[in-house]
Amino acid sequence: LADPITYIAYAAGFAAGNYFGIFLENKLAMGIVMMRIITSTNAENLIAHLRSLDYKVTNVTAFDNDGIVEVIFLPLRRREINEVLEVIQKHNPKAFYSITDTRNLSQGALPVPQKSILLHKRMFRFRRKAK
Repeated sequence: LADPITYIAYAAGFAAGNYFGIFLENKLAMGIVMMRIITSTNAENLIAHLRSLDYKVTNVTAFDNDGIVEVIFLPLRRREINEVLEVIQKHNPKAFYSITDTRNLSQGALPVPQKSILLHKRMFRFRRKAK
């Protein structure tokens, strides 16, 4: 291992593997996250819109250094993050939000998947025809 090219090749392979893994994980967007939205303005329109999209919304009135705020908890699938961010920007662009990964979630906390989401079940269905 005296050859410096070996070290460079190892480092390049390690970096490429990490980059590809992160890229693939972001594209698959599997898993569940918990989004917290904190807003100091009226959030009724935002909450109503999220509920109309069948998200399970929990909101709590809280206090921070500047006064009363509304804290919204929203469990969702990772692939739905961009859709929810668009709704937040539309209704309350100055809202603060944070997203954390969630390992386990009790049943019923997420809406039932739509038929388009169940594509993988149709895709791997074996088609056997009788003779």
